[in-house]
Amino acid sequence: AVTVSKNSVPTISIEGGTERSVLRPNSLTVFAEAFGAVCPGEEPKIVPGKNYAWSVRDFETEEELPELTSVSVDKRFFKLDPYTLEPSRSYTVEVTVTDSDGLTSSAALTVEVGVSDLVAVVSGGSKVISPKTPDVTLSAASSFDPDRFDDGENFEEAVFLWSCVETDPIYGTACNYEVEGNHPELHFTESQISTLLAGASAKTLSFS
Repeated sequence: AVTVSKNSVPTISIEGGTERSVLRPNSLTVFAEAFGAVCPGEEPKIVPGKNYAWSVRDFETEEELPELTSVSVDKRFFKLDPYTLEPSRSYTVEVTVTDSDGLTSSAALTVEVGVSDLVAVVSGGSKVISPKTPDVTLSAASSFDPDRFDDGENFEEAVFLWSCVETDPIYGTACNYEVEGNHPELHFTESQISTLLAGASAKTLSFS
């Protein structure tokens, strides 16, 4: 005869494995399912979702982070909204399951939060100009950091470095223009436009 021990703890399976990588602008969803001990040949008994408890702690310091609570109604899921986790930080997410006999089991995964690429946006470009063109402004002020897009301090400390290259008629030639200092916008007067053209009737310049 085969006897199932009353001390057999639930078996927990975390979907997707024990390591996860996310970015701050994305939500986090973790699904876990637990099965109680059964006799050979019997179907595994799923532990009810109400018996799942989740917790989060800092991966490096092991500090508990009770403010990071799941927004999911189904307790088998652990869900966090976008902009909840901090970039360049790792977390341990742990689930503890209690079966109908009061026996508990835990499983954990590591969540690593990466750093999003900055998004550079230049408005005011794609213009055809001539030596007589009035003032032209190029602005990168709409550029943003996706990791800080949710707060009012987005990009306050940004550094804007401009470059310019001629693409036509001579591809790869440096522009006759140098940007000094940190400026989210470039403003060209009629005189500066004439300097950029350097006597040519037309040029294609690429600013980035």
